[in-house]
Amino acid sequence: MKTSRLIYLLLLIPYIGISQSENTTTIGAQTWSMNLNATSFKNGEPIPQAQSNAEWEAAAKNKQPAWCYYNNDPSTAEKHGLLYNWFAVDDPRGIAPKGWRVASKQDWETLLSNYQQNRADALKTKEGWKVFYGNKSSGFSAYPVGIRGVPNFFQRGETTIYWTSTEVDEENAYGFAFTSSKIFVFGSQQYKVMGYSVRLVKN
Repeated sequence: MKTSRLIYLLLLIPYIGISQSENTTTIGAQTWSMNLNATSFKNGEPIPQAQSNAEWEAAAKNKQPAWCYYNNDPSTAEKHGLLYNWFAVDDPRGIAPKGWRVASKQDWETLLSNYQQNRADALKTKEGWKVFYGNKSSGFSAYPVGIRGVPNFFQRGETTIYWTSTEVDEENAYGFAFTSSKIFVFGSQQYKVMGYSVRLVKN
């Protein structure tokens, strides 16, 4: 019995230890996490890691959850979090710890209502962006971590896109994008198979 309990607790440690939900910023009435860095679901079961192009493509084809490091480089994770497909975001086992949720389209719209015309300046970091960098005044600290297609990585230094929990249809869900080429944050439907960052909002 003690051995089973110990195994269960060890399974939980990767999730609790690196969810980054303790590193937060409060904007208006919302409290936001930094980029999600969880490798396990809320129940302790691992989120499958795609360590190769073939594994990422297989997850896309089978509509299964997956995460990866940008460019398969673990050194990118500590500061900038992991990339997830939407199937990981939407999995019924839950990717957010207790007391938190993956930000919805409405959550993002509430956040952006604090900034005239959805301007990104206060929400971006000062560093990393090639053009239209931010001033980091909100503490949100959006950094251009890049994104993953099927199967390749691209746009590091130029783009970061955040998944929401809001589904559009069978193939698409809603995401919000920060880019180097635009002053504003914009939301649009995105293919669920893409690899994007995730932010949580406190319940």
